[in-house]
Amino acid sequence: MCLYHFEKNLKQRHAKATVINLFQSAARSYKREDFNQLMSQLKSIDKKTYNYIMEEPPERWTRSWFPQRRYDMLTTNMVESMNSILLKGREMSILRMLDFIQEKLGEWFYERRKKANETFHRVSIWAEEEMTKKMDLACKMFVFNLDSMLFRINSEGIEFIVDLKKRTCDCLKFQLDELPYPHAIATINKRYLQKSDYCSNWYSRETWLKIYEGYVNTVGDQKS
Repeated sequence: MCLYHFEKNLKQRHAKATVINLFQSAARSYKREDFNQLMSQLKSIDKKTYNYIMEEPPERWTRSWFPQRRYDMLTTNMVESMNSILLKGREMSILRMLDFIQEKLGEWFYERRKKANETFHRVSIWAEEEMTKKMDLACKMFVFNLDSMLFRINSEGIEFIVDLKKRTCDCLKFQLDELPYPHAIATINKRYLQKSDYCSNWYSRETWLKIYEGYVNTVGDQKS
């Protein structure tokens, strides 16, 4: 389920801003105990809205209860973006609209294939930027070796265990998003390792190229 539309439904039911903030925090939390705590707070404020929310199984709209990985994709923004781009095509005849969609897809595939070919990073531009954003926070953390690939992190008085070999962290972000977060980045920097080596293959430049390696060809002259 899309969190944006779920939140829109709550606003239509006149839910308070506090309730909506708790809902968003609960949905985006990585740990189930955090989810339960936040939803308990929400219930104490507005039981009616809590009951409405829980009509939908948490497996459908939360990060922590989702049976697989959501990779931080909690909305249908991709679909909405597609709809807005293709809005112009809706005014056309059926055949012209299909040509328009085909041409637009062809442009997108070419642009993204070109961008992937031009990058010098081992991961996608997005993944590299996400890790770069977290560098400042990672540099402020205290890192203690427990083993060659096992570390204890102290962040603002809270301790976390990071296992680079298993690619896990107590915060669960490392293993659920399969992308190094500040705790993992701090340990990777401590060992002078490459952050890209600890990213999922889904974020790699090779996968990015593979996605857009196909060509969206036009039908051509049907008379020939």
